[in-house]
Amino acid sequence: MKMLICITIPLLAIWGLKNVYFKHLSFSHNMYLASIIDKQHLLDSVPSPRIVLMSGSCMAFGINSDILEKEFEIPVVNMALHYNLGSRFMMNQLKQNIRKGDIIIICLEYNILSEGEPEEQYIAAEFYQPASQWVAGKTKKEKVLRYFAHCLNASHLLLGYCLGKHDEVPTVNDSTSIFYRNCFSAKGDMIGHLNNPSYLLQALPINRNNVDFREPIKDVNEFVEFSEQKGAKVLYTFPSYCQSNFEENRHRIHFIENQLRAKLKCTIVGQPESGVMDDKLFFDNIYHPNAEGRKIWTYRLVEALQYIL
Repeated sequence: MKMLICITIPLLAIWGLKNVYFKHLSFSHNMYLASIIDKQHLLDSVPSPRIVLMSGSCMAFGINSDILEKEFEIPVVNMALHYNLGSRFMMNQLKQNIRKGDIIIICLEYNILSEGEPEEQYIAAEFYQPASQWVAGKTKKEKVLRYFAHCLNASHLLLGYCLGKHDEVPTVNDSTSIFYRNCFSAKGDMIGHLNNPSYLLQALPINRNNVDFREPIKDVNEFVEFSEQKGAKVLYTFPSYCQSNFEENRHRIHFIENQLRAKLKCTIVGQPESGVMDDKLFFDNIYHPNAEGRKIWTYRLVEALQYIL
């Protein structure tokens, strides 16, 4: 009994500190991943038929939904958030409210993994409880250990918050802040970076672990089947990508393209080159267009969709 108490009390303390960090600090409610609340609300509330976008952050940063809505005269919901959530998580999130007449456009970054990153998934689940069912883990034991690691990490974050200096709440009008909940437009587009200076591009290499797209393709195909039963249509397109990295990874990207064209069970819009733009058109990441790049990529998507929609 003493041993049980000695184990239980610290675990409860860590769990309690985690709850304090995510549920009782105004700071945490403006975290980037907390925007899953608002994006899910859009998916639930915007009437069908509509265009629904889903990707990692490339479509969050890179699409102007106002342009799409004006061109096709149909409401647009941008669900894109973060590639580390994984393709399986994204497809499960979309399943929550897909309806007849919806057009879903999926765009997966080349370095995405099916299972995603459990810590990022648990953070999202702190704000949108159903997401806890989509956290990666093959066994209950594995999920329990990952949840404990999440609680421990949150405790460390709480300690750092208590000891650190707290900045003012970021807004879309400043030229420094980027990743926070209020950086999105009413349609779900990232707009916090539009008036910020560009940074040195962060490269996210396409390596052996994620050049094989079989698992993400499986996730998308399962979602395609689900959507067709609901009376919705699914399209797939390629992500925005900076020119220099495309040249370095051309053979890997075309290997992924060949897998998609051979195995994907939905219409593919465009080709990898459709999203390739000059490096100067990107913000801080090889998948994140800046204000000018965002406009260019959106109009490229419009042009490609005109032959399909």
